[in-house]
Amino acid sequence: METQPSTSALRYSVIEPSTMALPLPLVIASRRARLNAEGTAQSARSADILPLAIAANWSRLARSHLSTGLYSRLLKMARRGPGWRGPGSRPLSSGSLRFFLEFWTLVRGSALEPQIALTPNGHLQAIWYRNSRRSLDIEFVETGEAFFGLFDGRAIVEGVENILGLAHMIVTRENKPLKWR
Repeated sequence: METQPSTSALRYSVIEPSTMALPLPLVIASRRARLNAEGTAQSARSADILPLAIAANWSRLARSHLSTGLYSRLLKMARRGPGWRGPGSRPLSSGSLRFFLEFWTLVRGSALEPQIALTPNGHLQAIWYRNSRRSLDIEFVETGEAFFGLFDGRAIVEGVENILGLAHMIVTRENKPLKWR
């Protein structure tokens, strides 16, 4: 049973009891299939359906303490479909978002929120930028590894590392790159 949209800017829906036993991503897929089968205009209801990457990481998002601005940017990126940047570009990977959120949970006490970008291969990239000589960028991939580049004015450190090792390395840096804006 669907609720009617309210006159305010908020949109919501009620999950049917028949889908309560399903994990959230399956509930969303079930609702999406039902909406398409009913012939309902997908664009009118697309605001009610969470993107798969968001639904698959719902509990991690709840524990991450992201600002509303950063969550809003993540949601906007997650809504981009295949081909958003031309042929072959992929939507946001659930695994990439998962490892970004796990990394963020490890470092958030000693970090400012990064700028984020979606790469054409579906990975999430986080960027901390101070100036042209000092920046940190990290690309999170589905395997739990992260490709990173740290330029801190004195040294250039690049490579691939698991998120736990990378978090430790960056948090212990003397010049605190996670505090750069």
